[in-house]
Amino acid sequence: MSSNDKGKGIVTAFKVVYNTYDSVQKLMSYLQSSAEEKGDYVCCTDKFLRWNSDKHIHGWAYNSFILLFQNEQDGELENEWYDGAVYVFEVDLSGDEHEEAVVNIARFDYTDIGSWSNAQPSPSNHWQFNHPLHNVDDMIEYEVDNGLNYVGKIKTEGKSKTYRGFQRVSGYYVPLMDITAENAYEVVFGGFDKLRKGTDSNSK
Repeated sequence: MSSNDKGKGIVTAFKVVYNTYDSVQKLMSYLQSSAEEKGDYVCCTDKFLRWNSDKHIHGWAYNSFILLFQNEQDGELENEWYDGAVYVFEVDLSGDEHEEAVVNIARFDYTDIGSWSNAQPSPSNHWQFNHPLHNVDDMIEYEVDNGLNYVGKIKTEGKSKTYRGFQRVSGYYVPLMDITAENAYEVVFGGFDKLRKGTDSNSK
């Protein structure tokens, strides 16, 4: 392959990245507006959470996009959060775990959301929600690991404090290419509903 062909390949690759980012942005915007207009879920992140780094090349291009939601039926607390689980939506483009782009749909349970600040998590708080999803530092003890489905709990009290009092995760993956304009609402919010109903009795 000539240097000219390689140069064109780089340009083509970047166009694919930007087109992918455009699709991800449209999906996230749709979910944020749908939560406001249609259902019981409230989006707790005006800006999507992401990791970047000037020193690490993986931080030069976003590969994980996170939105947080809660269910209004859980009752609003004085700090403007709700007294229930946090529902996590992540687009993961890395392919590190599944060799394809996926959407992560998960439920996080915490000890005391009422003690949180009323400020929304900033984009730089991405690690507080990404690490439990991907078991960074082997922090989660999995009770179930069934292919695309997973359930797990935090191993130590110290790790729990580091991650806002995190206690338990349950969720599953969906290939990103399986999500369309027609099914996005049901896949994401229907998924949250299933996690809400399926783990309420074990959440605390």
